[in-house]
Amino acid sequence: MGKADLYLALLVGFLTYVMANLVPEMPEAAKTLMVFFQVILSIVIVSQIASGVGLYWAAGTLVGIVDKLLLRLSLKLWPVSVEPSLQNSSLSHR
Repeated sequence: MGKADLYLALLVGFLTYVMANLVPEMPEAAKTLMVFFQVILSIVIVSQIASGVGLYWAAGTLVGIVDKLLLRLSLKLWPVSVEPSLQNSSLSHR
């Protein structure tokens, strides 16, 4: 069985912190508490398991961060409106 790695656990904690801060807006107190517990829990778990699993966790979190950043970038470049335009509807001519 592989050994646990503290540096990898800290890296996973940092990546978890970055990922948690990419969530949509929420109340600051709830977000702070959520981020704190996610980071501490991920560090504790990864410091107790084999390095391969920790590496898998870090890679998955990194892919998630890149995915969220690319999604935000694409939404800024090509905004999608989910609200129907009232200018062209028959209700606006009344």
